[in-house]
Amino acid sequence: MSLAPADFILGRSPRKRSMIHMRRRARAPAAVTAALLLVVSSGCQAIFGQARLTEKEAYDIMDTDVSIKACGRKASVAIDKAIDEMRRLDRMLSSYDPNSEISEVNRLGGIKPVKVSPETYQVMERALYFATISNGAFDPTILPVMRLWGFGDPKQHVPSKEEIARALELVDYRKVQLSQQDSTVFVGERGMGVDLGAIAKGYAVDRMADIMRKEGVTSFLINAAGTSTPPGSSLTGRRGTSP
Repeated sequence: MSLAPADFILGRSPRKRSMIHMRRRARAPAAVTAALLLVVSSGCQAIFGQARLTEKEAYDIMDTDVSIKACGRKASVAIDKAIDEMRRLDRMLSSYDPNSEISEVNRLGGIKPVKVSPETYQVMERALYFATISNGAFDPTILPVMRLWGFGDPKQHVPSKEEIARALELVDYRKVQLSQQDSTVFVGERGMGVDLGAIAKGYAVDRMADIMRKEGVTSFLINAAGTSTPPGSSLTGRRGTSP
């Protein structure tokens, strides 16, 4: 069973994750979307007496499309800032961008630790935390296996069982070392690689929601490939619409 990024970030128990996952699969996506859109529209009505909704979309950020709906005089500016933040985080966290911090960590695996930004360190720390409590069911060092299929590459293929077995020998979150004092990440073996795709999107949406609130926009909906955040919720467990 695959788990949504939000399940990892919320730290739900396996049983609860299973139940939530089953409920989500049973729901009609259109009904969920309609319900979430209603949150935004009703907020606009309450504030302005009429629906003054601003909607913007962005494409191919963290390998997905993003849409933000919001109301308020600062909605347009806030949305632009939120999208810029997601792009900034993508440049740090993407394992498919050769200039990202995570790509640098992967290139120097088995050689030396890499100093990273506070954001990259925080996401990496949380990824290893969830890897630990799940006993490796969630493992951010899955990149060698991902590469077999050619994700992020125009040439894709289905790998053999032998190829998968060899790649799995390089998947082990316990070989990743963090230094909080130096803000460094070290992948302990050549050929290993970190892929934060399962957790980075949820983190980015949380950061985007924080920006919307700080800009004074309290009625909004962020949708990034199924990771949706209305104003009163947060993937990190915080609630409320104030910063």
